[in-house]
Amino acid sequence: MANIIRITGVAGLAGALMIYILRLDRVVGLFVDDGWYVLLAKSLATGQGYGLINSPSPGITPLYPPAFPFLLSLFYRIWPSFPDNIYLLKSVSVAAMMATGVIAYRYFLRERKLPARLALGISFASVVSPPLVFIATSTVMSECIYAFIFLLTIVVMEKCVRAGQNAKGIQLALAGAALASIAFLTRSIGMALIAAGFLYLLKARLIKSAIVFAIAVAALAGPWVIYTRSRTPTPEQRKEQGGHIVLPYTDQFWQKRAGFTHLGVVTAADLPGRVVDNITEITGRDVGRIVVTPLFEMMRDPFAEAQREDVQAGGRGSTWSVSFFLSIFAIIGLVAMMRQRLTMAELALPLSLAITVLWPWETFRFVLPLIPFVIFYFVMGIHAVYLWARKNDFQREWAVATAFVALIAAVNVYGNVTFLMKKFDMTGLERPQWLQIFDEAEAMFK
Repeated sequence: MANIIRITGVAGLAGALMIYILRLDRVVGLFVDDGWYVLLAKSLATGQGYGLINSPSPGITPLYPPAFPFLLSLFYRIWPSFPDNIYLLKSVSVAAMMATGVIAYRYFLRERKLPARLALGISFASVVSPPLVFIATSTVMSECIYAFIFLLTIVVMEKCVRAGQNAKGIQLALAGAALASIAFLTRSIGMALIAAGFLYLLKARLIKSAIVFAIAVAALAGPWVIYTRSRTPTPEQRKEQGGHIVLPYTDQFWQKRAGFTHLGVVTAADLPGRVVDNITEITGRDVGRIVVTPLFEMMRDPFAEAQREDVQAGGRGSTWSVSFFLSIFAIIGLVAMMRQRLTMAELALPLSLAITVLWPWETFRFVLPLIPFVIFYFVMGIHAVYLWARKNDFQREWAVATAFVALIAAVNVYGNVTFLMKKFDMTGLERPQWLQIFDEAEAMFK
């Protein structure tokens, strides 16, 4: 049985890699943020420091965290010819997703004690999730790298708690602090991982490790916080750039929509309404979009919705009743796991979602890197309901959960295959709109 699982895992990883390779394209910059990441990578690679080199005035500091641009800059140095190096830059995210699949399998097998076939199914379904494949192959965004660091941090912190208060435990606390700091320096929402790691060590009564963890995070992440405070762009510099890359998070938080200055600001009295709206978006849209992407896109065309006038003005896409249904099982699964044992994941995920529901921006890109856990909790919810309905029929306890994971994986593979058929359509009539827009933009520039 072990050999079959091993062969299946290798075949699944190879199949996932083939999907990513076939879906790679030359598109960059349509998300706007990925255009900034590449520009900042070039700035670092060419020795101009971490600055906005497209500005007429020199010395404008971006407020984007620097870890992802720095990582890209290492590859930019290898091949400094843009846009010929775009595939090399995207390979960073592809490699991160392959590593995420391997780590997810080992985590769910060893830490969560799931059957090998179920752990393999969750990891494969996560890796071939069409939104993550899209992010890795059609953008140069940080979500895939963050998903990898998020999961790896959780794995290291679990090992740290098991090691206890000995020398190995202290070393693992330092490693966890380094990873959590890198997560924060990749995406600011990584502060949830920092808080979760510290609280998890306190929960385990590992006071010395908790202190070491806190000191290490302060030493690694603190300088960036101090630097951005001292180098915050002036009002004149903000006006020159015009984008939210130079807008402090404290300003963005109080805007109705982060970066949409023309929409005005909110007060503390408006925050409960924002939280309700974001929770509705996560449960009524994001969960369905993550778990069964092709089915969601059959009912809700995200690209068409993004072109709507109200969405362009900062509005939201419509909800999907199926997503609410799926969210119920995910919540049941999360509660069931919390009642069983409160692990690092049960702290990191709720804290990440707490920040997400408070932030005035679309929630999907914050939830997407959590996909292995979204699928895991959904499946555990199905599992818990099945055992309750069957009065703890442990003889076939994992059969239903495994069947659902296999279904999710099959649906995700179908979504990727459908995209590839459109991408390589000989007539060009079915070519995905995302690629068509980039082709038109590139033709205009040429």
